[in-house]
Amino acid sequence: MNMELIPGLPYDVGLECLIRVPYNHFSSVASVCRNWSHQINEPEFWRHRKSAGLTQKVIIMAQARTDSNLKLRVNKYSGAPVYRLTLFEPKTGYWAELPMIPEYSDGLPMFCHVVGVGVNLVVIGGWNSVTWEVLNTVFIYNFASATWRRGTDMPGCRRSFFACASDSDRMVFVAGGHDTKKRAMKSAMAYDLLTNTWVLLPDMARECDESKGVIHRGKFHVIGGYHTSMQGRFECSAEEFDVTTWQWGPVQEDFLNTATCPRNCVDGGNMLLYMPRETIMAARQGSTWQDVAELPADVRRVNLVVIGGWNSVTWEVLNTVFIYNFASATWRRGGHDTKKRAMKSAMAYDLLTNTWVLLPDMARECDESKGVIHRGKFHVIGGYHTSMQGRFECSAEEFDVTTWQWGPVQEDFLNTATCPRNCVDGGNMLLYMPRETIMAARQGSTWQDVAELPADVRSTSYMTAWQGNLFVIGSGGFGAPHKGYLLDLKSYKWEKVDIAENFSGHVRSGCCLKL
Repeated sequence: MNMELIPGLPYDVGLECLIRVPYNHFSSVASVCRNWSHQINEPEFWRHRKSAGLTQKVIIMAQARTDSNLKLRVNKYSGAPVYRLTLFEPKTGYWAELPMIPEYSDGLPMFCHVVGVGVNLVVIGGWNSVTWEVLNTVFIYNFASATWRRGTDMPGCRRSFFACASDSDRMVFVAGGHDTKKRAMKSAMAYDLLTNTWVLLPDMARECDESKGVIHRGKFHVIGGYHTSMQGRFECSAEEFDVTTWQWGPVQEDFLNTATCPRNCVDGGNMLLYMPRETIMAARQGSTWQDVAELPADVRRVNLVVIGGWNSVTWEVLNTVFIYNFASATWRRGGHDTKKRAMKSAMAYDLLTNTWVLLPDMARECDESKGVIHRGKFHVIGGYHTSMQGRFECSAEEFDVTTWQWGPVQEDFLNTATCPRNCVDGGNMLLYMPRETIMAARQGSTWQDVAELPADVRSTSYMTAWQGNLFVIGSGGFGAPHKGYLLDLKSYKWEKVDIAENFSGHVRSGCCLKL
């Protein structure tokens, strides 16, 4: 096409002008005339823009909305975060919000995949954020026209938590995940954006759920995940699909080196894979992972875990686990039995892998005991067995995490038979516990009175250690407002804490975090 793009200028000069238009103005430029619209939608236009070094790299994220005035939906899932697509230019610091998908104007589908294909953004699958229905939908956002269109739905059964990656040219690869019955899958397919069709790939060697899809060194990698019987216990293996031979390679058993959730494993564009591990950023070169940098403290995963309890409306006993992430300000789902029989079984929850591990049984059953990490061991203090029903005992058991064994029962650990709810580790090798009008400390095997409790917190509802102090919150009696005090653990002197009226309610439980 040799007709003028800009009146009075040669075609080549007009094209040079057009390829310099910022990406966020392409829709406006395309609406000027058919000629410009045709040019901007031609693949050759984008190749020319790229070869001239004029492309702008942006990051697109499915990000929770933080508008404090947002009116949350009133349903059984109210309070769940509402997600939208955000755009970020690291070079300029520019942030913007993309238009919502017309069919999902109240928020992106939960757990959907977002991948880039050429100048298009593809949103695949997820859960309906209102009904939690599993979706097989495909939506495509075109940056040239700034419009959404519907693609061909994913074929086959509806799947969740599948691996997904794009070659950034025209193909999107999907593999694994689980079906509506939580069965892990090993089937795979590819979506061709140019023809709007799905193509089936050969099955993987193994089924895998919650694996990560990455295009690395020209191959589609399906990393980590777990099979049906493992349910959340991640594996280290990986499989890679060669798009030239259209075949899967052999399973690589120790690809990850550490069994962990691979969600944030990414290709660095420099022939290396990168993945954060607790406090470290690790890189994989060849078949070896190496630590390359310490993660900044404010982007490490810091979480608050809420386990079990009773439904406050139905009084149903719950076995739920909810995790609050302080980095994203979002929640996610991760005693005695229902017949009031005290139990002696024990288990541990691994937040990193979202799995439970059974511990050996304790020597004795116990109800309403207090769990404390003290001197590196998990202590189960006080409580009572089934026949005692509320008559607390003085004993304790401790679990050594290095030997994975319980020690012998310590019969007179508490010295006085009482509810151990507010027994805490002070961070100074001592245990502390309020007793009527006194704060007591346990050093070695002996309890000693260390300070008199202020009168207005003697009905103590919660206590925790904090920077060489004990924070105590309680009231002077039933119905009285709650007050707060700090006890200096060196001088054992009290300092009153100012508490606003709207924060003077009863405290049921809590914890102390380092953020």
